Amino acid sequence: MTNENKPIFDKQTLAPLLAGTAIVLVLFVIVSALGPKRPDSASGTAAQNGDVIAPPVSVPESVPEPEPEPEKISRPPVKTTTPTDAIDTYEEAIEAYAGLRFQFTACRGTPGSLTVKNGSTFLLDNRDASGHTIVVGTKSYWLGAYGWKIVTASEEGTLNITCDGGGSASINVQP
Repeated sequence: MTNENKPIFDKQTLAPLLAGTAIVLVLFVIVSALGPKRPDSASGTAAQNGDVIAPPVSVPESVPEPEPEPEKISRPPVKTTTPTDAIDTYEEAIEAYAGLRFQFTACRGTPGSLTVKNGSTFLLDNRDASGHTIVVGTKSYWLGAYGWKIVTASEEGTLNITCDGGGSASINVQP
């Protein structure tokens, strides 16, 4: 038998070829519909799709550069404190020391640092179900489960705050 009478495409090769061509055609239509819109080259307006194209903007030949602003030195604000004799409950302490509180959860101090004046008071707040030893600079405090303590910043400089011996936070005590 010779190959002269055999068709170029039989049913087994023609079906996948037509399916592949249809997929390519569908993808082309989708990409064309989602592609970027271009202005109509003949009229200079948007091509029949309702898009508006802004007119060209003229730019002066030379624009003077603005003078650089002087460098600003950013320092954290120094916090003040509330008298401790009026605080009897945890709720009062939280309210009075908003922004002046280190809260410890799993021995992690939040916020990571504060800045206060020497002699100011701040709150140490343990939110764990077990007690922890909190050290601020050279002073050590025991905070029982869910315990809290108002302490006085009495050493100047940046002091490390540790919880059970691990680094937790820092406090910057200014004069």
